[in-house]
Amino acid sequence: MTLGRDIRKVLFGFGLAVVIAAWASVAVVFAIDAPKALVIAMTVAAALASEGVFWLGVVLLGWSVLDRRRALWRWIAGRGQGRKEYEA
Repeated sequence: MTLGRDIRKVLFGFGLAVVIAAWASVAVVFAIDAPKALVIAMTVAAALASEGVFWLGVVLLGWSVLDRRRALWRWIAGRGQGRKEYEA
């Protein structure tokens, strides 16, 4: 492994840890019956953190990740329709 790959893994791992902590805090805030505004604010913050980690992954892994994701969704959506190959 090169130093660049190690740094990428650490950054992405840190991002995932932040997202997991954000959603865990949403669960805690929801469980303690906090005010509705706080629950909504925490949920929005966790959703934004999730989106941020998605784009961090795109930056760290390259734009080809989006093409693979798009092809995967086409494959999933096309199941049962009798098609074998999909164009990008």
